[in-house]
Amino acid sequence: MLLRVTDHGLYCEAGDFYVDPWLPVPRAVITHAHGDHARWGCDAYLGARAGERVLRTRLGVGATIRFSEYGEPIDLHGVRVTLHPAGHILGAIGPIYTHGAIERLNRDYRDSGVALADTIYASGLPRGHDYAGGLVLAPPSASGSLWLRRFGAISTGFASGWMRIRGARRRRSLDRGFALSDHADWPSLLAAIEATAAECVWVTHGFREPVVRWLIDHGVRAEAVASRWEGEGESELQDLGVAGEEIVA
Repeated sequence: MLLRVTDHGLYCEAGDFYVDPWLPVPRAVITHAHGDHARWGCDAYLGARAGERVLRTRLGVGATIRFSEYGEPIDLHGVRVTLHPAGHILGAIGPIYTHGAIERLNRDYRDSGVALADTIYASGLPRGHDYAGGLVLAPPSASGSLWLRRFGAISTGFASGWMRIRGARRRRSLDRGFALSDHADWPSLLAAIEATAAECVWVTHGFREPVVRWLIDHGVRAEAVASRWEGEGESELQDLGVAGEEIVA
């Protein structure tokens, strides 16, 4: 097979590289710049040009990274690799205030030519600032933190595809839940699978088994692959060098 699962991640023996490895390896192809996919410590990386600024923030200025344009064929020891936009990280009201972990990457998006709404770094404002009528964007790890107390009485909301699940808002003690995801929905996921014309589909992340079962029932060879990709979480702050309310300039 072209890819196989190893202790370090998905390995392509023919091209001698790993795809989004979860441990340091000599050569890594990075599909997108989320922290659980763009791991620090590899000898060399290949990533999309559009995500250059975000990858540099994640991996550091000293990392050896080769960038390619979307759709540009890259030869890796005889294996042709092309990267395509998935709308997952790069290419994914009143004042908008941001947590440091978010504002840091907003800078990278803007420097990459992505148009974003104006945002205000919350920790850069003086004590006693009036946040009434504003929207505060923060990672899940900020919930219940000292940083959040600066805003006084707030109404909480969570934007995620998980808000489609019954009881998800109540279990998190949220005031509102918004079903908004940067992942593909079911029809789009199936359309992408069909468009690849792949002979075998490996399914990872989330509820793998139902997808595998549906594909097999419709004549597509598929299997579930366990991985160590977890999505953005507490490690996100550590990856960015952010502690509490501070942002690294």
